[in-house]
Amino acid sequence: MGRIGPFPPTARDRRRTPADRPRHPTRKQEPMARTRSRGGFWVGAVAEICIIVASLVYVVSSELWALIAWEALATGYLAIGFTLAWSGKRPSRVSRGDVRAVARWSWVLPLISSFAGVNSAVLALIARGDGIHNDALLGVAASIGVVLSWTLLHTGFAQMYEATDIASDQDAITFPGNDRPVFLNYLYFSFTIGTSFATSDATLKTLPARRLVLIHGVVSFFYNALVVAVAFQVLQHAVAS
Repeated sequence: MGRIGPFPPTARDRRRTPADRPRHPTRKQEPMARTRSRGGFWVGAVAEICIIVASLVYVVSSELWALIAWEALATGYLAIGFTLAWSGKRPSRVSRGDVRAVARWSWVLPLISSFAGVNSAVLALIARGDGIHNDALLGVAASIGVVLSWTLLHTGFAQMYEATDIASDQDAITFPGNDRPVFLNYLYFSFTIGTSFATSDATLKTLPARRLVLIHGVVSFFYNALVVAVAFQVLQHAVAS
């Protein structure tokens, strides 16, 4: 009921409705920004396909040159990607629908690349005693392959975090400060989980984001165990030689 008579307004009268409250624009209410243009996305996708092909060629042929070719492609891909991300430049602003169309499958190729790289590195370590290749060179190449595939794995998860945050109707992952996150934020978040299994100062606000972090943490645990095992085998072989 409304207020009757010349009485002072009560607390209930002073309470504002949601329509009366000032609206503060949030990141999700504005056109979303992405860290890569559509053309840049496809250039990266082609590079990742080349990495996969090079890895599969080594798996089939067991040739050292194929493993080295894969490592060269992965090194170039990561070097260019990290250089662009490290600058922290603001991307051009585009619609969320356009971002979703590009980011929907952005997680597939990096993860396939990383697991293919692990397979190549492990096969290289297994095949090091076959007498076909130089033993020391093969061990070094395999060790580099494990490091590169580890880096590709967490870079792929960074792209998945970015896609999850963009696709959500609300902020799925929030970082301290008022600036819109760029890809470097997601790289920081992904590698923090991969090395310390902690989300650091970022805040998860949606179930899909928590689900992704859970998967990432489990995969990182077993992957790190594999890295330690490979490193131990390389050191053991070096000492025995």
